[in-house]
Amino acid sequence: TNTISSSVSVGIYYPILSVFATIEVVSGRERFFRVTCTTTGGQALKINVEGINYSSVEQLPVKAVGEPQRIGNDTYYANTRIIAGGNEGDIYQCTASNGVASDKTHATMLKVASSPIIVSLTQTSATSVIVEWSQPSGGATVTGYVVHYSHELDNMTENAPVSSSHLSVSNLCSGFIYIFSVEATSEHLSGESAAS
Repeated sequence: TNTISSSVSVGIYYPILSVFATIEVVSGRERFFRVTCTTTGGQALKINVEGINYSSVEQLPVKAVGEPQRIGNDTYYANTRIIAGGNEGDIYQCTASNGVASDKTHATMLKVASSPIIVSLTQTSATSVIVEWSQPSGGATVTGYVVHYSHELDNMTENAPVSSSHLSVSNLCSGFIYIFSVEATSEHLSGESAAS
């Protein structure tokens, strides 16, 4: 009598229980930001990040695959750096899969401040100027302003609170031509005025 025996190798079940997506700024002025996906409940073999603009139902030029890295017990993450682009309300979708299960979320939305407009530059002394701007309409909630000013040898900035629409800049050097711009900061990407 021949006896036939067989064995079955059963893999450990690693379900994807949940996926979270967040956005963080890498550099607001240069409009770099990063989308981070974190999965819990099992090892993710692959994490995809896609940008979707629901308002116009068109695919944004963002599609990336991240290599998951372990950050804790059954917790993995991957991120992609998005360079330039990005509009208020753009939604980024993360999908994680491990060959057994997959999950995705539309839980992260890009918040972009609109650009303020410089209304006037008023010289008040030989070394002082008042910069006045109009507050942006639409876009993300503004959290503050940064006034940028520069000449051929130096670049400088001064911060102004969200309630401001002007700033007095002093200690300027005579004999230089200065260029000014105003940046409205927000939770994610900032909007900057044209230079004056």
